[in-house]
Amino acid sequence: MSEMKNKKYIHDDFGTYRSVRPEGYFPYSAWEIDNNMEITDHEVLLDVKRLNIDMTCFLQLMESSYGDRDGIARGIMDLVRERGKLHNPVTGTGGTLLGTVAKIGAAYSNRYGIGEGDDVISLSSLTGIPLSISHIRDVDTDMAQVRIDGQAILFENSPVVKKSGLLPDDLQLSAFETIGEAAETYRIVEPGDRVIIIGAAGKFGLVCGLAARAKLGGTGSLTGVVDSADGMVPGEMKGLFDEAYVFEASDIAAMRRELTGVGEYDVVINCSQRPMSEPVCVMLPRGRGKVFFTNLGANSKAAGLAAEILGKELSVRFYHGYLEDQERTLVDIIRKTPDFERLLRAALANDFRYPWLQILDTAGRLFKLSRGIIEDPQNYVFESPKSLELLETLIRVAKYDCTILVSGETGVGKEIAAEVIHKKSWRKSGRLVKVNCASIPEHLLETELFGYVGGAFTGSDPKGKKGLWEIADKGVLFLDEIGEMPLALQAKLLRALEENEIFRVGSGTPVKVNVRVIAATNSDLMEMVREKTFREDLYYRLNVFYLRIPPLRERREDILPLVELMLRKYGDKYGINKTMDRTAAKLLETFPWYGNIRELGNFVQKVLIDSRGSEITVSDINRHLASLRVGDAGAASPYGRVTLHGQVSEKVLPAGMDEESLFRYYKEKYGSTRKIASVCGMSQSSVTRRLRKYGLNT
Repeated sequence: MSEMKNKKYIHDDFGTYRSVRPEGYFPYSAWEIDNNMEITDHEVLLDVKRLNIDMTCFLQLMESSYGDRDGIARGIMDLVRERGKLHNPVTGTGGTLLGTVAKIGAAYSNRYGIGEGDDVISLSSLTGIPLSISHIRDVDTDMAQVRIDGQAILFENSPVVKKSGLLPDDLQLSAFETIGEAAETYRIVEPGDRVIIIGAAGKFGLVCGLAARAKLGGTGSLTGVVDSADGMVPGEMKGLFDEAYVFEASDIAAMRRELTGVGEYDVVINCSQRPMSEPVCVMLPRGRGKVFFTNLGANSKAAGLAAEILGKELSVRFYHGYLEDQERTLVDIIRKTPDFERLLRAALANDFRYPWLQILDTAGRLFKLSRGIIEDPQNYVFESPKSLELLETLIRVAKYDCTILVSGETGVGKEIAAEVIHKKSWRKSGRLVKVNCASIPEHLLETELFGYVGGAFTGSDPKGKKGLWEIADKGVLFLDEIGEMPLALQAKLLRALEENEIFRVGSGTPVKVNVRVIAATNSDLMEMVREKTFREDLYYRLNVFYLRIPPLRERREDILPLVELMLRKYGDKYGINKTMDRTAAKLLETFPWYGNIRELGNFVQKVLIDSRGSEITVSDINRHLASLRVGDAGAASPYGRVTLHGQVSEKVLPAGMDEESLFRYYKEKYGSTRKIASVCGMSQSSVTRRLRKYGLNT
């Protein structure tokens, strides 16, 4: 990013001037920020010692590398190198840091009273802080932390606290990740309250529990609920709660069966990372009670709808960042808890116990997948290493609710990739809605996507109509050929993605919709951005996680299992029972298949229907080569023929099979020269000469 060194900054308090792609965006929202470490007068330079990685971010990095520390380090370095910050596009999270103040800008307001040489903890997320890493010293998988040699920039308003020395560096940095949640819990709990904490066995459950206990001051009651996947409250933490229960955070039946105080709690604190736990949390409090969701991924719509269905007025709060008294609250809790260090280590051990088990389980499942054992073999067959790697990626990214951009040539299976992600995600109970942006006329695409209200235009249904976006609520929306979407509609798509709401055509009232979007293209969207035919901000909003599906010619090992699948599939469809000669099948591996799986499927149907015997042979394939896709109109088929002027064409012989091997195989299979000649499309005398040449005429 050396070209950024001479950039003339226009100062603001939060770093928008450092956004590179797209320019002028809030640092968190920008795909890339300028991490040139020459500070402005309003910035602070830190020499960074340690990073505390957000739990979901660290788990995703662990899964991607199967727990290999070098792999985790490479993942972190790659993220920072590409984005100028630690911002995991899959999880949307980063972490916090501990470092030493190296330089303070001349005009920095310094409202936190820091000085050069001070060790400080930044309370700003790494998703919006310029960061540069020269070396990663080690990865601590028990703490989700890395020790590094690097530097970072803090902006005018970036909250920061001096290291207190109350705890070792690693524990203090980890504890301060909970600073906002602890302060909010302390604010909303009142003496005498009946409080329940969901997700009580981990770090956030511990610190929020301590905050609640401090505010209760010996009055009221504190109940802890541990997700069944987490086992039980660690022994060290049992004294914190008056009662402890174990059930799945989204299991309403178990909650009603286990708990005696359903509908009677004054305050509910949800520290669970489990999806779909919002209805349980809304059922637990009394009318006008309080609910606080600490998880960034909590769904406000699910909570609101549950409260509406129950007819219950509640004070519902979601994690909302900085609080003015947050440092004082957490420091007081640590100081008043003599065994805080021991409790925190126990909570962290519980946090990381099950992620490791999940990784081992994932590795086992993927090992089975590599052997072809999958839930639905009708939709995904493969033998190539590239396809296995792709499937592993699909399964890993499915659990993280991020937007995905899938690229690949026509016919490679982008829609199948979307189906796998849908089936492996928590949204599998919702719908997978597919939209081809190129097949719907431009003037109708907006109404198809977003719907319309009655009377919006001439000929519209007076009752109005839901759009496909609403129909996909709580599910997945697959937008194929996204590059064909008109520019005017791209702006509305961007807003829908950023705000999780849409406007029906003819209406000024927003409709909240919870949808995961998977976009697909066979176009070069970055080139379209440069040509101003595709919005840059939309490109980066869609390209949170990028998947390229390789063409069939790059994974030829998949062709034979696909052919076998297609013969069964189309055989059942047409009532035809045929097999394919091994040499004919191997021959198909040598073709480039410019139309990929779609072209292969069309070709198999043709030869299946038109072949003359019960077995498809090379001659059957030859008859249909001209129908295969070619580059220019009137050009010769790029696939060639298996014979040319009585010779077997070397360039199209099946992989690993020379002419001698081919005739040896046919001699063993068919015996007679007449049958071999028919299969190969040669004269009988030519076959006889080949057999004699290779000593096969006996």
